[in-house]
Amino acid sequence: MLPVDYLPRARRSCLPLNVENPDLLAHSLSEFTCLVGYEIELTTFEVKLAFDIYSVWQAAHYRRFSNYVYLACYEAPDVIRSRTDGRLYQLAVEFGLGVLSLTPAGPGPRGLKCVEINSPDRQTPQLTELDAFLQDYKDVLRLPNRASKMWNQLRPAGD
Repeated sequence: MLPVDYLPRARRSCLPLNVENPDLLAHSLSEFTCLVGYEIELTTFEVKLAFDIYSVWQAAHYRRFSNYVYLACYEAPDVIRSRTDGRLYQLAVEFGLGVLSLTPAGPGPRGLKCVEINSPDRQTPQLTELDAFLQDYKDVLRLPNRASKMWNQLRPAGD
């Protein structure tokens, strides 16, 4: 299971304005035994109340630095699939986004039911984009210091 970090607005507010700010980050850092270096795999989640064009575009933007991107919306699967005659859902699929439906788990405060209605496609972000993102979030993700030997051996998953 990948470690997941929730990024509350208060924690994100200390980042520069040009920094991307997904709602959830999941990451995997693997150390190789026979090969030199480490590999990182990053999954980002954008969580919205509604499945609309702005949500799709924002989530699609995270493909620049993520291996997998999910858009989670507080709407039923049939509503998500039928929005704008299905064209918006099809656009999310074409962008390779994973789409999650979040609905109440039952009456009262019983939590949320999460249904994956589309699995994300694997992305291969450019090393410069991934590096810039990781530099901004290294403390949140508890990554090694940039000056350490480990940081210099870090590479994106799939390379």
